[in-house]
Amino acid sequence: MPGMSRGDIVGCGWLVVASLIVGGAAGLSAPAAHADSVTDMAFLRVIDAEGIGYTSASNVIAAAHEVCAHRDDGHAQVETVTWVFQLTDLDRDHAAFFVGAAEAAYCPHHLSIGAPVRDRWLV
Repeated sequence: MPGMSRGDIVGCGWLVVASLIVGGAAGLSAPAAHADSVTDMAFLRVIDAEGIGYTSASNVIAAAHEVCAHRDDGHAQVETVTWVFQLTDLDRDHAAFFVGAAEAAYCPHHLSIGAPVRDRWLV
């Protein structure tokens, strides 16, 4: 994501949209700018409310779908959080929040039951 290009990530076998998530409020876009559905608009509002910035609504929505694809490939939620954390400048809490929000919006069948993923960093 910041500092990485889509080609860099594709070369690793992962399809994550590059340069789209920026920790904090920098780069915030209006939620409805490129949202195509009610789900997209709700997802953008949730990450906006958490203070997760992004360069474009369409890119951050694509990244959320990539989170679901990563989970569909068999990765655990905590592994996906680590993956997002390593590829962005989000801190662990915001990476965990982003993964949870993406799962809730686009692949709710992957939502974990039990301790919130943020609490799993203490283990």
